[in-house]
Amino acid sequence: MEEKTLKKNIIFEGKVLSLRVDEVELSNGHICTREVVEQTGGVCIAPISDNNELIFVKQYRYPVSSVTLELPAGKLEGENPDPLQHAKRELLEETGIIGKDYFSLGSFYTSQAVSTDRLYLFGCRVEKIIKPM
Repeated sequence: MEEKTLKKNIIFEGKVLSLRVDEVELSNGHICTREVVEQTGGVCIAPISDNNELIFVKQYRYPVSSVTLELPAGKLEGENPDPLQHAKRELLEETGIIGKDYFSLGSFYTSQAVSTDRLYLFGCRVEKIIKPM
């Protein structure tokens, strides 16, 4: 079931993602192409209030031309590879919340058929709010 990469051709390199078209050999010997979106991965955190309510943020998202309701999230960046530290940073930046009792909800690929983007998901209780949303 595995596919052997024969050639990688980078089409575009941006700040948020890169796009490449690979030539691969299938297990049956056929040659075909695969379009791959390379991303650094990201984090998402589900803050839970004292009333057991999830706290969301509103974000305008250009690709869908709409304001969306989302859990605080962001991409992995910088030299620190620890997803929990990135999740804590995003929580504070986007909501003004400092959490407590953090727990992992695992990780998953957001669109594994075309992307390398892996999302690490966490939950926490709200300890205090430094700045109101």
